[in-house]
Amino acid sequence: MSFTMHHGEVVGLAGLVGAGRTEVARLIAGVDKMDAGTILVHGKELRARSVAEAVRQGAALVPGERRSEALLPQHSVSFNLNVANLAPLRPVRWLPFIQRSRARARARELTQRLRIKIANVSQPVSELSGGNQQKVLIARWLTTDLKLLILDELSRGVDVGSRKEIHRIVRELSGAGTAIIAISSEVEELVELCDRIVVMSEGRAVGELEGPKMTQENVIALCYRHVEDDQQEAEG
Repeated sequence: MSFTMHHGEVVGLAGLVGAGRTEVARLIAGVDKMDAGTILVHGKELRARSVAEAVRQGAALVPGERRSEALLPQHSVSFNLNVANLAPLRPVRWLPFIQRSRARARARELTQRLRIKIANVSQPVSELSGGNQQKVLIARWLTTDLKLLILDELSRGVDVGSRKEIHRIVRELSGAGTAIIAISSEVEELVELCDRIVVMSEGRAVGELEGPKMTQENVIALCYRHVEDDQQEAEG
């Protein structure tokens, strides 16, 4: 699969269950190995063989299963926020330990910036609501040189208020130039949030919608049309 991301663009990935949206997200973020396809971000090809390499290239993933795949529930809010980039927190870059005062200060700045509701930065992240946990994971990547943020099921397990807050954060990041890939099972959410929607089926892009044509009805029709076409080909 190949597509291009523009400066500050929000692109939605739509498709039925099994369409391959999460798999694409994992490939871009270096979780799984990409054997074919091209992803261009700000005109530059992104090809990562590991998560660390993807982060160095400016790409990061907030997975759909945040509790099992991304959060470190036994650790504090501060640790979860800072863990993606510890180097600036070290008194000397080659030393293995960090200055906790620096870590707490950066954590407080991030919680204020993203309006994360906490008692204090030493609070276990497991005590936060689903919406605030999601904001912690987004904020984690703001400590890096972020160019592309991938949000898989960005509003899963959050309340209406938190969903609005997450959408606000996405718009602020895109307004500042960060490209966003948003994956959601709710087509209405993608239509509301995205500049462009790519419809997927069986791991490939089968259509693209933007502007006046980017409606909930058109996205759903495109999803099912290609399933029906595939079924007819199989029967024929």
